Amino acid sequence: MATDQQKELQKLYGSVPSDVDDEKLDQAIAASERVVRGPAGLLLAQARLDESTSEPFVLLDNACGTGPIVAHLQEHIDRKLLSKSKIVCADFNANLVDMVKRRATKHDWVAVETAVVDAQHSAFPEKVFSHVTINFAMHIITKPEAVLQDTMRLLQPGGLFAFSVWHKDMKGWSPDLRSCFEALPFDAPMPNPVPMAIHGKPQWTDPDGIEKELRSHGFENIQVKTSSYIVCVHSAEEYLQSYRMMKDWMVNTYWTEDSKQKAQNMLDDHIVKHLKDKYNGQGWDLNCLKEGVLPSYHYGAPINVECMNRSIETGEHIQDAKNEIEWIPFPVCNETGKSLEFNYGVEGEMNCTIPMIDDPFFHLLEFYIHSDAPLACRLPARPSAHVEMVGEKPHEQEFIPLVFALAGTLQLSHLHISTHLNILLHSTPKHHIHPHDSGVLDSGAAYSTSPLSHMDGSFTKRLVIGDPLPLSFSVRWFPTPALPKTDGKVEWQGMGGHIYASTVFYALVSFIAGVLVSGVYFFGIILPKRLKGRGLGGATPLGYGVNGVGNGWGYSKRLD
Repeated sequence: MATDQQKELQKLYGSVPSDVDDEKLDQAIAASERVVRGPAGLLLAQARLDESTSEPFVLLDNACGTGPIVAHLQEHIDRKLLSKSKIVCADFNANLVDMVKRRATKHDWVAVETAVVDAQHSAFPEKVFSHVTINFAMHIITKPEAVLQDTMRLLQPGGLFAFSVWHKDMKGWSPDLRSCFEALPFDAPMPNPVPMAIHGKPQWTDPDGIEKELRSHGFENIQVKTSSYIVCVHSAEEYLQSYRMMKDWMVNTYWTEDSKQKAQNMLDDHIVKHLKDKYNGQGWDLNCLKEGVLPSYHYGAPINVECMNRSIETGEHIQDAKNEIEWIPFPVCNETGKSLEFNYGVEGEMNCTIPMIDDPFFHLLEFYIHSDAPLACRLPARPSAHVEMVGEKPHEQEFIPLVFALAGTLQLSHLHISTHLNILLHSTPKHHIHPHDSGVLDSGAAYSTSPLSHMDGSFTKRLVIGDPLPLSFSVRWFPTPALPKTDGKVEWQGMGGHIYASTVFYALVSFIAGVLVSGVYFFGIILPKRLKGRGLGGATPLGYGVNGVGNGWGYSKRLD
């Protein structure tokens, strides 16, 4: 049974007119695509339908709305390949399907068909589609389980189903609309939080719940990804245009008739004025550039290491065609078959054996060890943001430096290198109330340990060209950029153990006792022996230092 929220939202979708003029149609499509076009591209990339696509495909875009999936394909896939493929844009709302038809004709889309279809029980033949997509509908459709069953029937063997929903914690448009409602002089309720699972089934807006549903319906090789999404709003008027349906949904679902009556002929003007005052007449970003909105690393997330590409002749960094420093992946580790990566918040010991040191890398190691050019690497401060900035350039990926201080000695025919390194990584202060909280990288350091231990043969490697290089790492994480002691509290025990008042007392007593014993020994035994047969000046530290500069320890070779 449909919920009240679902019924009201479906009424609004059903009221969308299709017989508007071209200008209004373009405005409606632009308002929709400001919100859903970016995620459509992410969805298609996960479905492996992007610029890399080389084989024809048969796609059903269910609940296609105004056609953002189809529009993205038309712009990003080769036209010849599209002509060999087939795209069916289907929706239960005939008005939306008509809008897609008009878009296809106006923009000369290739290989696009349309159909008015209920995704819960379509009439398409079995096993005809290589791909099925649904962009932002599985959290709205009354029976998403029926959609899964029908999709399984429609897919070819090995076919791929990709869909997107709003995350249960998504805020987006709601904080601004809530502040507008709260500023009204009458009761204007709005739920907090706004329910993302419109059909009343919260598992469909939770990553774990979605995976369980898919698995229980026979889907395999499941990947559920949570992506942060950013929309740039240029003005208060644009916000109202883009989220008018959400505003009407809140009013129709939660307001009393009395409140609706009071809001007539004034609500839109109130929203525009309130947002202009709130943002000083400027544009703003929804979910943009604020901590906790751009993506953060979750516990265990892989963090790839990439390093500065250097010339083997001079050690100088290499630049690309844009005169920017060229970064390349850290060498592949035998143990994983992948380039070196760390996992967010995961401490422990790890190995990375580089299978063979060739001649170019050997010469680079000489630069690294001699510190002529450091092994300068970097880590992404946060996962890549999936961003749509209408009219703006995307948020640029930020990195933190991680310089590997490699220790060793150079010889004519070989080198000794300390193969064990400590890796210290700092996260920015976030929550970290629980051990597995998410966060963002702040800084890091990497350095060799026991660089002189080649005398004993431990933690070092005698290396010649052609040898493997067995590196080992001790990885430790700090939850803040601060050193272990902050605000007088010992947050990290370092070498182990605690410091108590009794420890300080015993250390002080031991120090005083040691001074007394040393004094008695020196003045009672050593000093009389040295004074015997000598002038006072030659025996005192002052006289010894003045009369014999260069003969004491620390200056030159000993002279007997």
